[in-house]
Amino acid sequence: MGRYQIHIPPIDCGPAGIPSVFCSPSAADWQCLTWGRWGSGGQYDARHMFVDDWRLEHLWRKQGEGLAKVICQGIVTAPDYTIEQNFPAPLVQYQIFRSRMLAAYWIAQGVIVVPVLQWSNPSFFDLCSAGIRPLSVVAVRGPQQGTETAWLQGVNHMISTIRPSLILHFGRRAAYADNVLYFPLRTGKLTEKFKKNNSKNR
Repeated sequence: MGRYQIHIPPIDCGPAGIPSVFCSPSAADWQCLTWGRWGSGGQYDARHMFVDDWRLEHLWRKQGEGLAKVICQGIVTAPDYTIEQNFPAPLVQYQIFRSRMLAAYWIAQGVIVVPVLQWSNPSFFDLCSAGIRPLSVVAVRGPQQGTETAWLQGVNHMISTIRPSLILHFGRRAAYADNVLYFPLRTGKLTEKFKKNNSKNR
C-alpha cells in the first residue's frame, strides 16, 4: 500500500451492504453551477463523472490520490461505474457498492458529492437504488437514442424509491419529472436550449 494507504472512517451501510449517502439541496446553488467532465481540462465549478470507466478506475485503486483530486474540485458527482443489462447480481452490487463507498468517503472529508442514479435490468432496480437516502439531490445521465422506454422505466423506479429533492440531468433530454435541471454532457456552459429548459422548471 505504501504512500497510498488510507484509513476510511466508519461508513453507514444498510441491509444490502451498500453505504448510505445524501446530498443536501442547500449544499450549492445548483442552477448556477458550470459542470465539466471528470478528467477534462478547463475551469469549472463542479465535475460530473459520466465518463468511461477507465477514467474512474484510479479513484477506486488509488483512493488517497482520488480524494486529493476531488477535494481540490469541491463539488463532484459520484463515480458512474458501468452497469450493463447482462451483468450478474454480484457485479451489479460491486459497481453500486464502490460508487457509494467513494461518495460516502468523500462526503466524510467535506466534499459535496451528488449520488448518481444507475440501474441495469428491472430485477436489480431495488439493489441499484439502495444507499441513497430520500430527498437527496441526485444526478443521472440521459438516455441514449433508442433506449428511452427502458430508461424511463428505470428512472421512474429510482424516483419513486428515493424521492429526490432535485435531479441533475446530464446529456440527452427526457421529460419525466418537474424537479429536474438539465445540463449538457460535454461542456460546462449551459446552451440556450438548456437555459430555456431549466427556466421552465424554476
